[in-house]
Amino acid sequence: MKRLLVILVLLAVIAAGVVEWAMASWQAPGPPAAGAAETIVLIAPGSRTHAVAQMLEDKGVIKSALLLEMNLRLRRMASSIKAGEYAIPSGASMARIAGILVEGDDH
Repeated sequence: MKRLLVILVLLAVIAAGVVEWAMASWQAPGPPAAGAAETIVLIAPGSRTHAVAQMLEDKGVIKSALLLEMNLRLRRMASSIKAGEYAIPSGASMARIAGILVEGDDH
């Protein structure tokens, strides 16, 4: 019984650490744009959240598509992404990028 309690406490500590890391990553500056002040991305109508996150990672705008997708879903923003052409500023945080894509501030 004592061993089970220790395992549960360890799992809770690990889970809390993962959540804290995900929350900090949401606000942290993103990678710099390659030789430019911004990166232009095109979100096609009907694009799924997973595809958008993967495209942003492939273009070097974010470090982790999985982390962006998870945060968008947890914050109930995933279905609010608008199609369009966007200029993503160099070093923009995932929170800023999500705001741009949800508000529809296109280029």
